[in-house]
Amino acid sequence: MKTLFNYQILKKLGESMQADVYQASAINKENEKSFWVLKQIKSKFCSVELARYLQQQVEQLSELELAEVIIPTVNNPNNETLFLIYPWFPCCSLTQWFRRNNPLNIEQALKTFIAIAEQLEKRHKAGFIHKSIKPNNILINTDTLAVNIIDDIRIIDINQISHFVYQQSFRVGTLPYLSPEQTGRIKHSVDYSTDLYSLGMVLFEYLTGAPAFLFDDPIAIIHSHLAEVPPPANSLNTEIPEILSKITAELLEKAPEKRYQTVSGLLYDLNQCLNKWQEHKHIAWFSLKQHDFSNKITIPSLMVGRDVEKKQLLDEHQKSCNGLFRAAVISGLSGIGKTRLIQELQLPIVAHKGYFTSGKFDQFKKHIPYSTLIQALSSLVKVFLTEDQQRIDYWKRTISHQLGEHGKLMIDLVPELELIIGPQPQVAELPPIEARNRFNDIAGKFIACLSSKEHPITLFIDDLQWCDGATFDLLQRLFENTLEYPYLFWIGAYRNNEVDESHRLTHLINRVKVLNRPLVEIHLNALKQTDVNQMTAYILNTYPNR
Repeated sequence: MKTLFNYQILKKLGESMQADVYQASAINKENEKSFWVLKQIKSKFCSVELARYLQQQVEQLSELELAEVIIPTVNNPNNETLFLIYPWFPCCSLTQWFRRNNPLNIEQALKTFIAIAEQLEKRHKAGFIHKSIKPNNILINTDTLAVNIIDDIRIIDINQISHFVYQQSFRVGTLPYLSPEQTGRIKHSVDYSTDLYSLGMVLFEYLTGAPAFLFDDPIAIIHSHLAEVPPPANSLNTEIPEILSKITAELLEKAPEKRYQTVSGLLYDLNQCLNKWQEHKHIAWFSLKQHDFSNKITIPSLMVGRDVEKKQLLDEHQKSCNGLFRAAVISGLSGIGKTRLIQELQLPIVAHKGYFTSGKFDQFKKHIPYSTLIQALSSLVKVFLTEDQQRIDYWKRTISHQLGEHGKLMIDLVPELELIIGPQPQVAELPPIEARNRFNDIAGKFIACLSSKEHPITLFIDDLQWCDGATFDLLQRLFENTLEYPYLFWIGAYRNNEVDESHRLTHLINRVKVLNRPLVEIHLNALKQTDVNQMTAYILNTYPNR
């Protein structure tokens, strides 16, 4: 029988991309046998840094003092061996529980998800976001029917999906449960509502018998999370009460601010459903989310007072989708909502299979040429690397053809590009001015070949008041040759109080006007009192007129 240091392996329980999981036993000094679960990290992931990272996570979890969280011990006997040790108990995953409880039992389903939500609520109240709620991370104790959420310790950040999006276990076991903000396609912070979206996906599967989105192509799953609305659960299984189907739909809202905001609000509604079902075997309709508020003041991601500007920008985006180069600049004071306005565009843009990428200038790095362009193009190339091989081959042909013998210039700018077009020969050295002109020409061609009718690109550059001179030169080239950039929508944002008549951005905008190029200028003023009232009411979970 296989042994792993002081543990005797009894059987293999499962396998993930990063680890093999075993049931094992150990004998202590008193000759007493104990049973454990060993999660052995695959050797290619083992490192001193990972061991340190896992230990830090263990310590952070321990500080939460949550009795419900199963905290492992990290064992790192050598550089090539690393495993997590959990206490063993008789259990099955929620996936296995699905299969054991067919046909659907509404009362059992409600009790199960109330128990799951209670576990999640305790984590959220302690300030912990799980980020990987899925059936295989929910265990049912087969002796007591108690529920445990596991995998609070993450080996790899789930947001780095480009590393493993095409692995079968990830496509089937994780990708169907990711929130839109975890797909890497939109820049939105991951918060508590992320776990609620994932829980909604688990609930949908439990009720209907299948994931809401499951395709052979992982990119189709990602697109569905961003753009497709799952059918009502009760349209797939008529035994599901309409109100329970509605709760599921509320959890699966694309925009985080439209979902349930707290687990306690969800729990109240689920308990209402359970009480009514136990009394009448029927759940009469009632208003949802009436108790969905937190005892902590949180600033929501809800955008108010910018609907006109949002529509204006989306109209420009639609023109770029029709093959016209479009551009917009947004000005306003710091904190006025420029970046938030752009965030509001991301979902509709990527939902229509457009690419959105962005970069942000840093006041203390404005001496670094092209720093923001590097951010934006690197993000875009990483998205390309998550696509299927046929699509990657397309990018290799297209980019290689456009760059010719100058591919190394772009690899030096965006090292990830080498994974697509392969190693490139060094380019000939030129005098500084000629080298700058050559670079701008090649960078312009690179950007031009990335946008297409099938996948228009929106490129957002933030904090242009700190833009470096080299990037300004490249932007001027872009505006002088707009016919080369069909299907490109460029947006810039800047603080107008830091840009005077002598600033290079002012000269660039004036130059664009002289060239008669398309440019929409939007200035954001302070929110109106009615908008502030609406935001305050949302934060306090009340009505604006109170």
